Amino acid sequence: MNDGVDTISFGPRHLYAANSLCGLFTDSLVNYDSKLADTAQLHTGGSLKFYFACTNGKPSGYVACDSLTTVETRSKAVDNFTIIQDYTIKCLDDKHLFVGVNGTNAYRNISTYTNSTVVTAKSKYVLNNLTVDICNKDILSGSATFTASGSTNNVTWSLTGTITFLGKHKADVVINNKTYHVNLITGVWS
Repeated sequence: MNDGVDTISFGPRHLYAANSLCGLFTDSLVNYDSKLADTAQLHTGGSLKFYFACTNGKPSGYVACDSLTTVETRSKAVDNFTIIQDYTIKCLDDKHLFVGVNGTNAYRNISTYTNSTVVTAKSKYVLNNLTVDICNKDILSGSATFTASGSTNNVTWSLTGTITFLGKHKADVVINNKTYHVNLITGVWS
């Protein structure tokens, strides 16, 4: 996106399309097994769907939907991790200095041990109208909501919150109704 999605070219254009990328769609499956050690097995499966969005016949962004599950089987536990991402990225200016981002990112983990211990964790971020300054690597505006929860043998925890991006590498983060001011470069909270 930094050089502009409309500068990408994949050879000759079709006569019926102003740009060969407009509407280009890919749907890839992942299905991979491996052995990590004598008794550890790993299976990864999922898909990636990706397409270019266009404005006035020119690529102006893309949509990516990614779902991946990894199951690791060991002698004393089975870990099941799932990540689901769904993003829309759009150029906001002709010089490709700013992009807009909307989407979700969700994570889930379930670990089951042979001693009957079960550990779960899940989180989800929803990105709302982020404006990203590509050159300065800064989120100028927009917000994100998040939830996270988990349990170990039925002892549970949870938190919710919002992130409001303020520009200049700063954000206000509200976690369970308490506000923190955060420097996104240093990670310092106040």
